[in-house]
Amino acid sequence: MSVYSIDKFLNSKLSEEITYTPSGSDGVIIRACVNRRAMSQHSSQHSDRGINYYPISVVISKSDIDTIKENEDKITLPDITGKMITTRVKKIIMSDTESWELGA
Repeated sequence: MSVYSIDKFLNSKLSEEITYTPSGSDGVIIRACVNRRAMSQHSSQHSDRGINYYPISVVISKSDIDTIKENEDKITLPDITGKMITTRVKKIIMSDTESWELGA
C-alpha cells in the first residue's frame, strides 16, 4: 500500500479519530481504521488453538506515529457499545513502510 493510499484510506469515512498516547508523552488525536470484535465463543476457539486474538485492532499511519512500545503505549476510543475506553497496545500485528496494525 503506498503512502498516498494509506493516507487516503485513513481520511475516508471508514476511519475515525482515536487518541494515541505514547508512553511518557501526551496523547495525540490521529485517524485510524478500527476493527472492534465482541468476545465470543469464536475468540475462545482461537485461544484454544494458540491463535492471538485482539478484541480491538487499529491501523494507523507511520507518518502519525513512528515508534510503538508494546504494553506501554495506549489508545483511547469508543468500544462496541460507544463507551470511551483506554487500553494498552498489546501487540504489533503487522508493520510495513507506511502503516502499523496494532492489537489492543
